[in-house]
Amino acid sequence: MPLTIRPGTPGDADALVELWHAAGLRFRPHEVAGELASVTSRDPEIVLVAEDGSGLVGSVFGAFDGRRGWVNRLATRPDRRGEGVARALMDRLEDALRAKGCTKVNLLVQRSNADVLEFYARRGYVADDVVFIGKRLVEEPDEDG
Repeated sequence: MPLTIRPGTPGDADALVELWHAAGLRFRPHEVAGELASVTSRDPEIVLVAEDGSGLVGSVFGAFDGRRGWVNRLATRPDRRGEGVARALMDRLEDALRAKGCTKVNLLVQRSNADVLEFYARRGYVADDVVFIGKRLVEEPDEDG
């Protein structure tokens, strides 16, 4: 089936919950609709979904702070991995970020996720010598809760 990449919309929330669950992403299902409405209102051209005749098969959410871009929620339905879905989404996202004047793209990957690290390395991404730190301002339930 031909692959179509398009901007995500708030109407995609339920399909994204299914996709992200199948892909093993951590997220809060009850927050997806609100998150999607927020990010699509700011930068709709960098919130992308991939679909074919069977429904959504991939997603990526970009973010841009005026100089640097971020890659979030890159996911491919497990039965479609290795078919170029993630590559097509990243090509489109990188083009859109470049058009906004983005000079560098950042992302976070768990060290244990070797396949994903290899995917990004093939695209020219390299590990920076930084330490990622954070602070919870509000206690929240588990990601899937």
